[in-house]
Amino acid sequence: MPLYIPPQSIDDPSVPPEWVEVQRASKVLDEMCNEFIDEVRLLRKEPMPGSVREQDANLDREMADLFAQCAQDRLLFSLDNALGASRCVKHPTLSHAAYACARATVDTSSALYWLLDDGENPGTKARFARALELYRRHVESKRIWDMSVRHFLNKNESDANRFYEQHIDSLIRNADYLGIPCEWKDERHGRHRLPKFAKLPDATTRAARCIEHGDLDYRSYSRIIHCETFAVAVSWLVQPNIASLTGPVYADQLALLLVRNLAGWIAKVTYTLYSYWGLDLEELDRHLLVYFTRLRLGGSSLTWRRRGTAS
Repeated sequence: MPLYIPPQSIDDPSVPPEWVEVQRASKVLDEMCNEFIDEVRLLRKEPMPGSVREQDANLDREMADLFAQCAQDRLLFSLDNALGASRCVKHPTLSHAAYACARATVDTSSALYWLLDDGENPGTKARFARALELYRRHVESKRIWDMSVRHFLNKNESDANRFYEQHIDSLIRNADYLGIPCEWKDERHGRHRLPKFAKLPDATTRAARCIEHGDLDYRSYSRIIHCETFAVAVSWLVQPNIASLTGPVYADQLALLLVRNLAGWIAKVTYTLYSYWGLDLEELDRHLLVYFTRLRLGGSSLTWRRRGTAS
């Protein structure tokens, strides 16, 4: 990861003057996300000596590799959605679409932080239990989906149920082998078993645990994408100037706030994953500080090390 600060690019003359700063910030966020995408895709499979990832591998190598892949995928998904939000604010910008990508970034980032956070149940088994719980929910979601579309796909109910039961049995066997307790949810989905391996907080709670006041980001973006009247009215990034007919009106400060917020989320979860992997955090700090300086973010925004990571 060479420390490289690219030269200032020439601004596109087609960008309105009031949007130049947003365009520059968007490009910085792009560079930040693309750098980490390249880094994360190339993470070696072998655990770093002395890392938390190695501790997990010492308990069960196969499960540790699956867990690492699960965390890696979520960081890549967060980065991808941050790039999506960044693309939406570039000129010609979209009025509200960036908030949908921002919400996906926050949701996935907070799930990744929950996987690795040591605040409640530290230790390898707790991390593995969280991964099993996520996968159990994915299997349950797939069964519900398959049941919804089975007529269109010429499948019958037993096929969907069989897939579900086979994967649930596999999860229960893995949990038993690893010594992870399995509870059973009080409610039942028809006749199907609903095991529970860990308590997954809702997205708002996860966001608050990941970043201070992160729940406000999640709630705000959610209100916008659900088209709540009052949220939409105050969150547009660009709109026609109907009164004077002189052209669009730009909310550049809102766009800058969105870009800078996303940089904070990406910094936090990237630091969390790198800490788990045992990578050079001092070098990562230097890179993040460069990006935050270029985004004109001060010391109060350097939050990625203020909460615990997996240990």
